Amino acid sequence: MQHPVTVFSAAATPSFWEQFAGWYQNSTFGELITYFHQTYFSIRFGAYDNFSITEQTASIINKIIPALILGIILATIATVFCRRIVGEFVRTLLKNEALSPEAGMTLLDSGAFRSTVIRRELCHSAYLKKVVFCREEQEYLSEKGKDATYKIDFTRDHFYIPEDLKYRAENRFNPKGSGWLSAVLTVILVPVFVGLLCRFLPNILQLADSLITLLAP
Repeated sequence: MQHPVTVFSAAATPSFWEQFAGWYQNSTFGELITYFHQTYFSIRFGAYDNFSITEQTASIINKIIPALILGIILATIATVFCRRIVGEFVRTLLKNEALSPEAGMTLLDSGAFRSTVIRRELCHSAYLKKVVFCREEQEYLSEKGKDATYKIDFTRDHFYIPEDLKYRAENRFNPKGSGWLSAVLTVILVPVFVGLLCRFLPNILQLADSLITLLAP
């Protein structure tokens, strides 16, 4: 007697994002987000005599609003992170005048050896690597060519900021005005401001429409 053979198709298995989307749509969290979006962060445009806003335009605007809020919040947090956390390493190099390959510092010398954040940024962050260079990497690329791949040795490699990039590094990673308090205020105030804008913009447009009608010859 032959046993039935079960064939599994990769296409039949939902991806992580499909599973996440399914969970989100049926979760309390998803319901809350939908409620706040529809109640506070969507604009209900009216009918105007002197100009019109199509349903398609209104739909696009209402889809942009949550993305705008999230984008501002993430950009603020990223800026604080770069200037406070990553910037501490940059300021250590500047303070110790590591402004040439010969004056470069190891992570052990800078006190950042245990920081996984700094290691990751030194490997992957183009923002940091525009001002901080690895002496050994530059020597290797000079010998093998710019297309060669170099793996940083965090136990012995030296890092420095070229003299001509000193002021750029100081300005780019200046912590003034980029504290965690400002990030928290942004997280709170941006949604409040956008919510008020969504609430009163239809009234403003209605007023503008009435003024145009009143002032029209």
